[in-house]
Amino acid sequence: MNRIGIAIGLVVVLVVVCSAAPVSRKHNPHHHHRLQNLEPSTRRDGAIRRPNSKPVRLPSLPAIELESVMSAEEAAAVRRAVRDTESDADKIIDFYTTGAGVGQTYNRLADFVDTIGNRVCGSPELDGAVQYMLKQLREDGLDNVHGENVTIPHWIRGTESAVMLEPRFKPLAMFSLGGSIGTGGQNLTAPAIVVTSFDDLHAKAAQGLTQGKIIVYNQYCDWEKMPIDCYGLSVAYRTQGASQAHAAGGIASLARSVASFSINSPHTGMIDTIPSAIPTACITIEDAEMLNRIQNRGIPITLSIVMNAKNVVPHISQNVVAEWTGSTYPNEIVLVSGHLDSTCCSSS
Repeated sequence: MNRIGIAIGLVVVLVVVCSAAPVSRKHNPHHHHRLQNLEPSTRRDGAIRRPNSKPVRLPSLPAIELESVMSAEEAAAVRRAVRDTESDADKIIDFYTTGAGVGQTYNRLADFVDTIGNRVCGSPELDGAVQYMLKQLREDGLDNVHGENVTIPHWIRGTESAVMLEPRFKPLAMFSLGGSIGTGGQNLTAPAIVVTSFDDLHAKAAQGLTQGKIIVYNQYCDWEKMPIDCYGLSVAYRTQGASQAHAAGGIASLARSVASFSINSPHTGMIDTIPSAIPTACITIEDAEMLNRIQNRGIPITLSIVMNAKNVVPHISQNVVAEWTGSTYPNEIVLVSGHLDSTCCSSS
């Protein structure tokens, strides 16, 4: 693996995100000043490269006025630091966009996901991913590579399905949300009511319209106008939808997938309170919109769901930690972290 020297120490943490356990930096008295590898994910012009492919343009993000978050003196110091390191940054970017490193990041990621597959919390695949990363990081010559034990929830999805029975029969693509309880293997059949926000849910609950219903969230956000904020605004219906629906008397909840685009593809994820009080899952944007349209015409809706999801005994896993020791400032640290686990429906 080609390496580029770094002056400031870098700590890499691959986190099992279903746990909130803290990660510590273990002292290692045997640090060596090695040349290490930094891999930027995008080009300076905002493009991503895959092997033998044309650059893919990323949407530009609004520039941050440094003076809005720090003093003018601090902002000037930041700009000087950026100018001082620009030539080093150019070398790294050129190496991975036009040099010998082209495709390296993509190919290494592909090897990982092709070999391990999906890595749901508590699964043997996640345990395998931890060992894969520990071995890879040691082979790459990183410092202080180690795992730190952490207790994580162990949730099993099981088989699942959802259908609309009235006003017509239609299967609904769905994924249970991580941490949800199941329906005990039985059909949970009930009238459904669509709400467009938590405020709408509370208003309908005050009218007695949500008791004993399957609550369907069809929250809308303009992803083109708010490509960053929409995720945070929308994901609340996935993480908090079950608890809010339960408080309103609902017996299950279905959330519109948190996505800017859909081709009948539900998006799963975790919920805030594990286990959930009621079964909860996500459905596609298309089906959430369809159910909303039917309700707006005054037509009653009946849904039926079956979920064999269950929470079992918590599992001991590990967060993976590695260090790249800085050659000039070994005690100054930049922390980089990311997911190591994944949903059980995708290996990415």
